Amino acid sequence: MQLPAFVVDAARGFLGAEDNAGLLQLATVHANIVLYAFAYWLTQPVLPFLSESLGADLVAFGYLQTVFSIMQLVGGPVFGRVCDAWGPRAGLVLSQAAAALSYALLGLAWNVPLLFLSQLPTLGMHSMHAAQAAVARLSSNDARAASLGRLSLSYGMGMILGSLIGGYVGKTAGYHHAAFAAALVSLAALPLNYACLRPLQMVAPAQVEPGRPTPAKSEGLGPAAMMRLLEKKPVRDLMVVQLLVGLGLSVYRSSFSQALRHHFDLGSEQIGVLMSLGAIVSAVTNVFAIPPASRMLPENQLLTISLVAISLCMLTYTQASTLPLLIAVNVPFGVASTFAYTIFSSLMTKSVSASDSGTSIGFGHATRTLCGVVAPTLAGYLYQNLGFGSLGSFAAAASLAGFAYVVLFSSFAGTAREKKD
Repeated sequence: MQLPAFVVDAARGFLGAEDNAGLLQLATVHANIVLYAFAYWLTQPVLPFLSESLGADLVAFGYLQTVFSIMQLVGGPVFGRVCDAWGPRAGLVLSQAAAALSYALLGLAWNVPLLFLSQLPTLGMHSMHAAQAAVARLSSNDARAASLGRLSLSYGMGMILGSLIGGYVGKTAGYHHAAFAAALVSLAALPLNYACLRPLQMVAPAQVEPGRPTPAKSEGLGPAAMMRLLEKKPVRDLMVVQLLVGLGLSVYRSSFSQALRHHFDLGSEQIGVLMSLGAIVSAVTNVFAIPPASRMLPENQLLTISLVAISLCMLTYTQASTLPLLIAVNVPFGVASTFAYTIFSSLMTKSVSASDSGTSIGFGHATRTLCGVVAPTLAGYLYQNLGFGSLGSFAAAASLAGFAYVVLFSSFAGTAREKKD
């Protein structure tokens, strides 16, 4: 059955595809992200309860998150070179297979050591990374932020459904069943990728738009190719800002589920509903706010505005004592953090050539993941010794530090048209 022409044209315009073949590629990439997010968020509302049922206390749960972050940190840059050298299709296949293995081990875990073992395959869980690399190659500079925002919309759809269903499955069928369901969802993506995705070719120099660095031939997976990108000051500046802001946000996020459980006394189903609210806010922001905003203002200005907004939201979070106030804080926070994440990713891809876009995204992921290595332990210390309010205060201070660096020291361009290699 063939879709009406106006539906195909609308889908091409929405996803940024140049032709029907590109539409199939981008649609498959977005389908991967829906499945990836759905599987991941199936497990998140139940993970604190599953961990506790196996004998893990708050400290052990913090260590579990640290192991996950270390795996992501090690795998991020290498995975970026995989996407650049072998293409995003290989990255998506490897990532979904790693996710399926991790969730299967989580479902089989009957003690704390096996719980930690389930986190080792997360070394290769980088589907969003591979998808961003694909979108970076398939989209134009002017549409980069909007195209990446559409990708976040797909992630938000999976997050909403996964959070809601995960909490329900955990409550009715058991925590381990949610993990097994996530493994099956991840496996379902493998035949989809083999059937619908084709290897993405490197962009030819003649196709490069004005203002974008000329692609170079892929240099393989060697560390020299990755270190070469760190010689670019815009890349280093973006990593510093992401490190500052990411540490604060990681402290907030790594403690969020535990804060919901212990400070606000919520169950797994209620936690799932609240997490899905954040996904809805992110999706609406990416569709209706980021595209027009990126046309009106340079991206570095949008970034500074979002960092100030994050700081204000985190200061308000320190005073949250009821669920309605928590929800009221999380809506503007969701808008601001979505802006920051999307603009960071867009600026990273514009700071390098098309052939290095996957690696640059990998550095961005690795920087945020490095924050995730430190954040759980730091969050646990702050929560236990200084109380709930210290979490928001630290996140606010970190975001303000990132804002100060952008204003005083950064060299990355506000728009692709201003950027020259």
